[in-house]
Amino acid sequence: MDDERRQNGGSWENEKAGDSSVGQDNEGLLPSWARREQIGYFQAIIRTIKEVLWEPQRTFGRMQLADYSMDSMETFVGISMKRSLKESLKFTMIVGTINCLLTFGFSEILTSERAKRGIEPWASMDHTDSLIMLAIAAPFIPFLIAANVALLTAFQHAFLQFFRASKNGFEATFRVVCYTFGAFFPVWTATIGLSSVYIIMDLRIVGYVIGLLCKYWPLVCVYIGLREVHQTNPRRIALAVFLLPLLSEILSLIVWYNMKDTFDAARMAGGF
Repeated sequence: MDDERRQNGGSWENEKAGDSSVGQDNEGLLPSWARREQIGYFQAIIRTIKEVLWEPQRTFGRMQLADYSMDSMETFVGISMKRSLKESLKFTMIVGTINCLLTFGFSEILTSERAKRGIEPWASMDHTDSLIMLAIAAPFIPFLIAANVALLTAFQHAFLQFFRASKNGFEATFRVVCYTFGAFFPVWTATIGLSSVYIIMDLRIVGYVIGLLCKYWPLVCVYIGLREVHQTNPRRIALAVFLLPLLSEILSLIVWYNMKDTFDAARMAGGF
């Protein structure tokens, strides 16, 4: 990406001047989700996930070039917001809801396997209650996802402001968080599915590696996205993104080390 910038004159402004779609077709600068009417919902979701996970620098770099000055206000889930914000939130809500339902299915497979092995408390659980709870909760899942994303964005943006790294405001942060975590929902679902496999086949090391990837790669993508859309000091953005998770990880390791024997005893008692 840096090489592309240098070829275009070394700045985002020159890249913007050389892109004829800027100011005329913002959809050409946004993730494929913005073109779902042309390419179809399924293709738009798959392409957007690929763009965010594998090309975050290019994806969010181009998003930063879009002209939001003419962004119309629309009502979504009872809230008036800019169209570009609505589109990014809609992506997260749709993908997140689908994956929550899939996660429930994978969890049921894992629970059934534990029940077959006679492991308590799963062996005595009534699965009918779980299905009833899902039916009750399903209509609220999209709104819970939206609320979580809004809170997460507010928290992340507060850290950016604390480290003086929020050049382009809350809206830029919101788009990055929405697209990143929306794209990662399928990855987290795959991890739950894999847990069913490695519990059954005793491939715990595979699940451990996948778990680490799912834990830290979203943060890397958020960092890249925020760095591209805010165009501020990368070190300050890194502090805003990684400082709290790093401190939490250190605290977790300290707690685990001091209570290792207790955790081992509980794990053996539970048959894990």
